[in-house]
Amino acid sequence: MLNPVSFFHDFVENIHQVFFVYDPATNQVTFVNAAYERLLGGNRARVNEELPQLIDRLHPDDRPYLANCWRRWQRGRLEEKEIEFRLLAPDGTEQWLQLKPHHQQTGTEQQLLGAF
Repeated sequence: MLNPVSFFHDFVENIHQVFFVYDPATNQVTFVNAAYERLLGGNRARVNEELPQLIDRLHPDDRPYLANCWRRWQRGRLEEKEIEFRLLAPDGTEQWLQLKPHHQQTGTEQQLLGAF
């Protein structure tokens, strides 16, 4: 019998979209799939170290919008089902990304943010 958890894990690891889970209490990415390396050129074992550089790559025109989305997302009040934004490559080319955000809160304090 197939194990649904291992099936899901295998599925998430092999999709061609970056999937991540972020813990706001620790300010840490607790999971990121292999697509992070393929699509964004990062090292998933060092994703938390690389996060500031990734944020620095946000297109300046998209930063206010994303900051607003981020604040609402952390409070569980983000209404957008999809968020589109751009990253800048070192050569100045734009890479368009789309997030489908998810917020989950258990109890009064613990929450996780995820997206693909």
